[in-house]
Amino acid sequence: MSDMKRHGLIMVGVLVTVVAVRLIFPGFFDGISDSMVDGISHLKSWTRGG
Repeated sequence: MSDMKRHGLIMVGVLVTVVAVRLIFPGFFDGISDSMVDGISHLKSWTRGG
């Protein structure tokens, strides 16, 4: 039970942190998601041999 509580607290803390960072730096996640999409598309083309 204590493990479940700890896990729940960690999840809530992560969510609160993400929301706070989104409110403080609205453009922060846009840059991360753009670079992640670029990296994923590069990886896909590389695995296809292109």
